[in-house]
Amino acid sequence: MLGTDYKISNRTTIGFNYSGARTAYIGDDHVNNPVFNTSSMLDSLLRTFATYQPVAWSTGLNLHLVTKLDSSGKQFSVDADYFNYYRTDKSDFISQRYDGKGEAITNGTTKYFDTNKQAINIYTLKADLQWPTAFANYAFGGKLSFINNYSNVFYYRNLQGEMEYDKSLSNEYDYTENTQAVYAAAAKEAGKWKLNAGLRMEATQTKGVSHVQDNTMNNNYVKLFPSFSADWNYHNDNHLAFTFGKRINRPVFWDLNPYKSLTTAYSYLEGNPYLQPEYNSNFELSHHWQQRFTAAAFLNITNNGFNRITVATPDNNTVYTTPVNFLKIYRYGLSASATLQPLPWLESINQVSGYHTDARSALPNIPDINGMSVYLATNNNIALNKDKTLMAALNFWCQFPEVDHNGKSNTYYNMDLGLKAVCLQNRMSIALNGADLFRSSASIVRSTVNNIPQTFTHFQVNRHIRLSVSYKLGHSTRKREVRGTGNEEERKRT
Repeated sequence: MLGTDYKISNRTTIGFNYSGARTAYIGDDHVNNPVFNTSSMLDSLLRTFATYQPVAWSTGLNLHLVTKLDSSGKQFSVDADYFNYYRTDKSDFISQRYDGKGEAITNGTTKYFDTNKQAINIYTLKADLQWPTAFANYAFGGKLSFINNYSNVFYYRNLQGEMEYDKSLSNEYDYTENTQAVYAAAAKEAGKWKLNAGLRMEATQTKGVSHVQDNTMNNNYVKLFPSFSADWNYHNDNHLAFTFGKRINRPVFWDLNPYKSLTTAYSYLEGNPYLQPEYNSNFELSHHWQQRFTAAAFLNITNNGFNRITVATPDNNTVYTTPVNFLKIYRYGLSASATLQPLPWLESINQVSGYHTDARSALPNIPDINGMSVYLATNNNIALNKDKTLMAALNFWCQFPEVDHNGKSNTYYNMDLGLKAVCLQNRMSIALNGADLFRSSASIVRSTVNNIPQTFTHFQVNRHIRLSVSYKLGHSTRKREVRGTGNEEERKRT
């Protein structure tokens, strides 16, 4: 990452930030698919071995200007951003069928080779105006975003070393998404009250073109997103607060690609170019005491919710997974948090939430599901010496079984441990952190589709150990301002 700011005048600053990354690795999958007959006896077994070699590059560039219009706090800022994500991959896989006795079935071998590519370009222009007055502090702004996503996949059936192009599995897809947004907000303090209100409007146009399937999908919609909060400091730093906000959650770009990604000879993942965003409305009533204890009641409503579902087709033994909009989710509950310092060398932040989730399905083959759950978390900072130049951190959270979209998860948890030392007159810091020490943060979700029980296990490896060393150059005591970009939401979808 590289960046700098230049002060043109006492009121105006311009600058840029550049970031780039490259990721490459070689992976492999071993998949066993047992097939049972109506007597629950093993009928056959499909074993698949696949190798893949993804390589990804990302480049981000931000240009920004900030100017103070006067000494009262009026300020205007502009961010122009460009982000490029380019990924290539190639995969080789072989599937072999075996009978119930473990013997290889004649003509039961399937071999494929595929190449795929994804190229995403994101352009955004964002402007913000801060306008404080004697009555209230106002904020206005707007944003334009232009997204181009090209992706392809080309499959070849390996017939004794001869590569035969498979048009039924291959595809090329162009997706464009343009969004125009404007917002206005106001904040006011009146005695013991703090009030905030805002309204954001977004207009979005999307177009998807599947070249191999010769199909075009268009979408055009306008949505409003209000927000409001009120804080009442009624007595000796006791606060009552109410917040409301509505947000949009757009699908990642890969979920919009309509082509098939094989996992075995009889199962595949498939995107959905008709997939729509989901909308979240959040309500919370909370009580805060001395910034140390908080208790809250909350309600979250998700409309047009989407999730990946797995469907088995009995006519040809094919199983496919695709994302679909079909959920309306209500989640309500109570939460409490406390920041404690029981000992001079220990600071502890603790949280507990208990809630009920009601997920309602719009698809007749997927049942509604509901249930209670509890979430616990504790973050602890420990000073190992009097000067606090040697510190330790112990963090833990536990998620008890909960409703996860159209399924229910098991209990899963996570523990992190860290050590940090500061030396050389606070110029050098050395940190050693271990994450997910017990490799227990992956969940298992069980659901039912077409009256068929399903189990999905998240096999992502979150356990790692990281050693970092930093050194401060120079004698400046000025704190560096960390500035975000104007396309952070769009980047999360790559």
